[in-house]
Amino acid sequence: MKRSASADKSHWPRANFDREPHRSRERGQLDRMAWPHQSSPYSSNNRLLENNVYSPEDRVRRPRDWRADYSVKPNLLTRFSSTRHRYPSDVIEMNDPVKRVPTTLLHRISSSRPPMLIDLRFPIQTQIQLHADQRNHFGFGSGSIFPYLGRPPSRIDLAQMACEPPSPHMRFYHPKLPWYIDIMSASAVQSRGGAVPGTPGLGVGFGVLGLTVWEVIEGVWRELQRPITSRDFYNEEMGTIMSGGRTRSSREISKGVRRVDWLGIDGEWVWTGIVRKSSGMWEIKTRKV
Repeated sequence: MKRSASADKSHWPRANFDREPHRSRERGQLDRMAWPHQSSPYSSNNRLLENNVYSPEDRVRRPRDWRADYSVKPNLLTRFSSTRHRYPSDVIEMNDPVKRVPTTLLHRISSSRPPMLIDLRFPIQTQIQLHADQRNHFGFGSGSIFPYLGRPPSRIDLAQMACEPPSPHMRFYHPKLPWYIDIMSASAVQSRGGAVPGTPGLGVGFGVLGLTVWEVIEGVWRELQRPITSRDFYNEEMGTIMSGGRTRSSREISKGVRRVDWLGIDGEWVWTGIVRKSSGMWEIKTRKV
């Protein structure tokens, strides 16, 4: 249960959607170990030209850290075609031949009965506490971000393996996001030995453990809170696409556009589960609020 310590309620804010929960020094150290950063094997997928500032007058070409099959405005033909146009990209592709099955807490089988309901705009800990308060004090609601549980998730729930067989690395994508989201378990980051996505043999064992439910939901949420760069917005493909979409509150958006705001183009903020695709990647399923 050591890895589920991040779900300790002592660190959760009560009902404040405007700020992230307080993080202790130990939590900060765990965060730096558990999520990709400059020294991560995935850093080549996230090379950002932070020193370059662009304006609408000097739009640049499509960023090469976008996934190759991403289209800003997919038409019906490309959306349902098995062979999509691929653009130039520096992203390292991967293929996981192992047929893994997600845990029931994450596996979305039916859109009418989603296994999870997480609003990706707000901290997950806050939502867990809010659901619990609604259930305890007002007598309504499921009491959980996982409706099937009918109660707040326990440490045991959050410490379950995210999939079977377990995997220390899972790559996620969403049709509306130009970036892949690579999540590694904390033990894999510490013991990876320079392994990169798609490297054969990157599995559990010898001190490397599989990803837990908590590591997946917290890791995906955190990656979506990353600010975008100027070249993500001011490029030839984006144009004014974001101007017609919905964003977070004006107070939050004033702090800068984040990756999660791409989902606001159609208002699909609510994460409802994951589905495994043939390549071994995992599609993030969302719906409107």
